[in-house]
Amino acid sequence: MDMKNTSVTFTDKEIKEEVLTLENYEVKDIDYDHGVYKSTLSLSTEDEKEEKKIIAEAYCFLVNGAEENIVEVADDESGDLFTVADVMVNDYKIDIGSSIAIIDYYYLYSSIATVESKKYLLINFILPYFKDKGVDYVGFCNAGFEFTDDVRNQRTVDKVLEETPIIFTKKTEGDEWKSTINIIDLKNIDDYMLENDYGLEEYEKEKGIELSDNFKEEYDKFIFEEDPKIEDSVLAQIKDVYKFKKNLYYSEDGRRVNITTEDRKEMNRLQTIRGTFENIEELYDRVISSYKNLIKTSISQDMEINPNTIIGAFISDGMCLTLKIIGKKVCSYIYDSNLGYRLCYNLRDFDQHPQGHAARQVIKEIGEDVGTERIDYYLNVAEIFSDDKIKKK
Repeated sequence: MDMKNTSVTFTDKEIKEEVLTLENYEVKDIDYDHGVYKSTLSLSTEDEKEEKKIIAEAYCFLVNGAEENIVEVADDESGDLFTVADVMVNDYKIDIGSSIAIIDYYYLYSSIATVESKKYLLINFILPYFKDKGVDYVGFCNAGFEFTDDVRNQRTVDKVLEETPIIFTKKTEGDEWKSTINIIDLKNIDDYMLENDYGLEEYEKEKGIELSDNFKEEYDKFIFEEDPKIEDSVLAQIKDVYKFKKNLYYSEDGRRVNITTEDRKEMNRLQTIRGTFENIEELYDRVISSYKNLIKTSISQDMEINPNTIIGAFISDGMCLTLKIIGKKVCSYIYDSNLGYRLCYNLRDFDQHPQGHAARQVIKEIGEDVGTERIDYYLNVAEIFSDDKIKKK
């Protein structure tokens, strides 16, 4: 897509005021007979000269689970789509016969508008379109919604996504923000949640009050304008509503769940525990992978592979996992009281930084007999212990 031909300068406020048209350019995947499509949703408006101005586009991947295996099809397309589909099926446990849509890339072409407009367009155009089309679930990763490496921008996106009807979120790949998966259940979401600001209705119901007729307009002004002119009394109520909406939670069947301060503390604790275990699981997988790579290299006759590097990766991954599981204090105690552990720990330093020590690298030798191979991993012990650095340790 040529960004120069699509760039517009609408603000968040102007995008909400524009009359937008949603068009879908859908192509059947030629690798499958039925049920797999690539779709481009284009949101545009016309200027005074009736020239089309594209404001946003979402590139999507659609699979009818009744026709094809959702995870396998997504895996054939790309690793990112596979990750989203895998979380949908194996973590959120959707029915394998469901119809799903994955938002792969979502572009906002205005150089002025913010992710608030992305949220607005998602809720008011993209999700209703998919619901009308019969899609059961929509999934996307954070990077698919907004690709950014800036931590401050990521926090802004997190706050924006909290105000969407996301019902399930899973962090993957070591809690990397960009790979966090989000799922929206369109089957169990009321139409008014997509078309109206359901948070305001919930607020009125819970507080037992009726907001003024122009409150929605004032609230949007607070959200979308940089320096809104709002009366102090109205501004105080807007901030109270904003705080209320940030604390809205829904169960998997779409029902409202009341969250207390204690509930939030427990949720944060559980999230921390979950993150710790997911991190340990990732480290464990890395150790298994580096070990398998070590074994594979050991029986290989590829002389271009440096076994020292392969062994170093295994030792490094193993040390990270050990530190994560038993902690630094326990490791320090074992280091002080166990010669074997202390020796192996310092051998890793030789491996990682051989230029600073007298020790030879771990090497590999091929046996002389034709058709056989002998792998010898050995150390130059005399040179190691002539090194002043290791003597002190």
